[in-house]
Amino acid sequence: MVSEESVSCPCSGVRREGPDLWQELFPSLASLSTQGPLQAEVVSMMLRWLPEDITVHNEDVEGDRRRLLLRGLTESLPEILPLLYNLLERHYGAAMSEASRQQVDLAKQHAAVVMACINAVNAYAEWAPVLDLSRYGIINGCGALLSSPDFRLHACEFFKLVCSRYATGLFDMIS
Repeated sequence: MVSEESVSCPCSGVRREGPDLWQELFPSLASLSTQGPLQAEVVSMMLRWLPEDITVHNEDVEGDRRRLLLRGLTESLPEILPLLYNLLERHYGAAMSEASRQQVDLAKQHAAVVMACINAVNAYAEWAPVLDLSRYGIINGCGALLSSPDFRLHACEFFKLVCSRYATGLFDMIS
């Protein structure tokens, strides 16, 4: 298991340096994610920390700087969301395959990637356009996880986050 502290540092660098650094880093991260479950978990965790660092832990980022970071992150969704979907799909399949072959340690490594992906997806579910979440397979991917006892609760969290955005909007329209 990877520590969250080890992945928060690069995300803080992106917050400091801006979207250009993210555009430079992303191809290397995408490549790193294909090298094995541990690397995929690190990349997934970074993909989670980046939006959280910008949208939640942003006390020191104000006004135009915050808008610039959010715009850069939003413009990166066509790269980020497909990568998350592919990692989710690949490692869920690998976790199930390894579990059926009684390869417990490998199954756990792949399951850790799935959890890191779900956590990352949940960080985007709070603000990313729902159309993008659908277009890049995230909604279908999380829907497929609803049939898995190991991942069901976390997949439900995704739908809870997405649906709460609509419930809030509907409540505001009615009030």
